[in-house]
Amino acid sequence: MASGEISEFATLGDLGIDIFHRVNQPNQRRHRYECIATLPEGGQPDRLQLHLPNAKGRRKACLAAAHRLDRSGLARMRLSLADPGTYPPYAQGDLIEFLVYLDFLRAWKIAEFEIVRLEGILQENRRPAIAEISGVLRLLLDFNKLHRARPFIDAVAPILLDHAEQGIEDRWQNAGYSLRMTGDLQRRAGAPKAALQSYEAALKLGENAHRLELAIFAARDASDAECVKRLLVRYKARWPLPERLEALARPADAPQISGAAS
Repeated sequence: MASGEISEFATLGDLGIDIFHRVNQPNQRRHRYECIATLPEGGQPDRLQLHLPNAKGRRKACLAAAHRLDRSGLARMRLSLADPGTYPPYAQGDLIEFLVYLDFLRAWKIAEFEIVRLEGILQENRRPAIAEISGVLRLLLDFNKLHRARPFIDAVAPILLDHAEQGIEDRWQNAGYSLRMTGDLQRRAGAPKAALQSYEAALKLGENAHRLELAIFAARDASDAECVKRLLVRYKARWPLPERLEALARPADAPQISGAAS
């Protein structure tokens, strides 16, 4: 861990233990929290799901955070903000980590206020601005609120898909960004077919290598081999295939090169 960097920490999530890190945003004089991995229920290390590319080098740190949560007993405590007697006795632990959890609580509740506000707009059959939808999807994704995201996505999907079909996009590309985040949430929740639909809609509003790669992996997860081939051809027409996509491009019966002299 670099000097001054906040270590990964864990919370209980919708599908297991979620691992977060803090993202500093010095230009905006603030920071935010982002879920980078999930250890599914059962706790088998080989089942750790990494959500972001930058999490690949933090695998051990993510597992260590999950183990610290289990050892600390924090997940089994019941806290009442109005009852200081329930505050956790954490003097024996890491004070910095304890303060991070307190700051995380603040960030979580601020996000919740914004999510509830937009849910209220939708319940009143009013149409929120695309930028507002994008902002809430970012919060749902950052905090990995998969169960909470499902009804929200159901409510805003017709708006986003309509923008994709008509090619309506703003200068900040909020519609395409929203559809990409929708796909991320659906894929994390184990719905690759729905994720593929969202990614392909995002591509209608702007094609880039990242969106196309996400669509390829969603098609693979959905066992749609023809779609994988089609998207790979589309990718190779514009960019060299990265190593992580090369295996998908090889025929299933292609001979494996061992590297040893024959």
